[in-house]
Amino acid sequence: MNDMIQMIAALKASIVDFFGWLKTLAGSVAVAGAAGGAVRAMTLKESPFQSIISISVGFICASYLSQPIANRFAGDIDRESVGFLVGIGGIAIVGFVLDLIRKYRAEKTGKGAA
Repeated sequence: MNDMIQMIAALKASIVDFFGWLKTLAGSVAVAGAAGGAVRAMTLKESPFQSIISISVGFICASYLSQPIANRFAGDIDRESVGFLVGIGGIAIVGFVLDLIRKYRAEKTGKGAA
């Protein structure tokens, strides 16, 4: 019984921590990226599975790429807006990077790109 109470307390603390994180800049940027992924999914009329992938990739890409992209531009730029745009284009960015890696590997091994 005591273990169950401890598990519930730990779960409650995790949920509170997660919602607290959502209120931070990093959390709001990640949510903006997920929203961008959702817009992409709705615009392209993706399947439910592909929509989950788009939202997840938007969330991850915005979390890691919005700050470097925002730093590239001079002046005042809203990181949440950058996160949203990165969320929309996240899959394209990932696909581009993977294509570059495949091309590099094919050149190194002397084999055609798979």
